[in-house]
Amino acid sequence: MEACGVPVVCVVVEGGLNTIRTVLEYVTDTPPVPVVICDGSGRAADLLAFAHRYMHDDDSLLEDVKEQLLMTIERTFHLTRDHAEKLHCELMQCVRRKDLITVFRMGEGPCQELDQAVLIALLKGKG
Repeated sequence: MEACGVPVVCVVVEGGLNTIRTVLEYVTDTPPVPVVICDGSGRAADLLAFAHRYMHDDDSLLEDVKEQLLMTIERTFHLTRDHAEKLHCELMQCVRRKDLITVFRMGEGPCQELDQAVLIALLKGKG
């Protein structure tokens, strides 16, 4: 009898420093766990969604976008520049796995429902 795994997805609503580290663990795990980010819920979720939106195909951000992200990290989590840069690196490692991340934009009309975003993420995890 073949074992049947239980599908797992991580849903990020707001969150703090450890949330970003948890997302990094999930998307780099074997097998990886797909992630749904609730953009508009605040803090870590919004930072992940922002980086996901502005990351280029070569895994880079424009310099002014990077600076804006660093300042937002400092302000959001009350970090020094050094700590913000370390968190920025973790954030970028997370969003490099765009294939495992689905961004749900909260309050963006009835078209996109959270249950659809979770289903899309589960399907990404199967692929």
